[in-house]
Amino acid sequence: MSYPSDDATPRPDAPPLAGRRRRAPAWLLSCMLHFTAVTSVVVLWRPTPRGEPGEEGDRTGQIVLVKTHRGQTEFFSEEDASASSEAAASSAADPIATAAAAPSPLAGVLPVAQPAGGGSQEGELLADAGGFTQIGRPSRSTSGAKAKTSVFGAEGEGSKFVYVFDRSSSMSGYSGRPLAAAKSELYASLGNLGSVHQFQLIFYNERPQVLNPYKPQPPRLMFGDDQSKKLASRFIAGIEARGGTRHMDALKLALGMRPDVMFFLTDALEPPLSPSQLKEVARLNGRVGATIHSIHFGSGPAVGGVNFLHRLAEQSGGRYVYVDVTKLPFR
Repeated sequence: MSYPSDDATPRPDAPPLAGRRRRAPAWLLSCMLHFTAVTSVVVLWRPTPRGEPGEEGDRTGQIVLVKTHRGQTEFFSEEDASASSEAAASSAADPIATAAAAPSPLAGVLPVAQPAGGGSQEGELLADAGGFTQIGRPSRSTSGAKAKTSVFGAEGEGSKFVYVFDRSSSMSGYSGRPLAAAKSELYASLGNLGSVHQFQLIFYNERPQVLNPYKPQPPRLMFGDDQSKKLASRFIAGIEARGGTRHMDALKLALGMRPDVMFFLTDALEPPLSPSQLKEVARLNGRVGATIHSIHFGSGPAVGGVNFLHRLAEQSGGRYVYVDVTKLPFR
């Protein structure tokens, strides 16, 4: 008995095999495939709003300036240029920068607005100036760098300048004109200094008050750059006239900074420096060699005679200047 093999081909007239699958038409498979692809795109794609955190926003073009100096390259963006413009505008509003651009003549002392309150935060009130005879070395060279500047017509030349101004209560007389005029002249004088020159400001009554943004370090000479002048401007504006007068501590502090030129301004002939005090100043200055100019604020025309301010200037080769405060302009 013979049996048909497994791969025998069924006869045409044989009935269909049980469970035989029918193949789907090709067009139906194509439609299903495209539908699935479109659905996936719609589900997975989501528009990202601009500025959403975590996503990168639109990029904009920017101009960058390149500066090369001594082998070093610096890049400046538009924001840097804008910041520089703002800084320049701020500097133009600074009293010292204004005085440098258009210094006022002596006879037209400009009024200076004084804010309410005490001294500025940069100032330091010193009870005793005797210990401040060692001043830190400058951070940049001033060799050969000299400037000429003046206070009420007394002109000094050098690279290191110290201003010692009286701020006792009598400087508030005549509607505040003496102190206002002293401040205005000081702004103008600082405006003549460059960034390689050094300066320090001392206002005094019974005690000296010195510009010192470096506290708790001892006060020292500052360079005449824009930042230091802005600090000086705020310090000057915060000074008020009050208290009595004691000259010697302020003079010792100033000489301890070893200036080339000192401008010493006061309206107080009483109490005067005694002969022994003048001798002490000359001894201290013998190691410094500073030229001390004396500016005397008085009331009415100058009277004859020689006072301690004449002697203070004379023994250092400086100049004595008398200013009649009644002739100063009103604020």
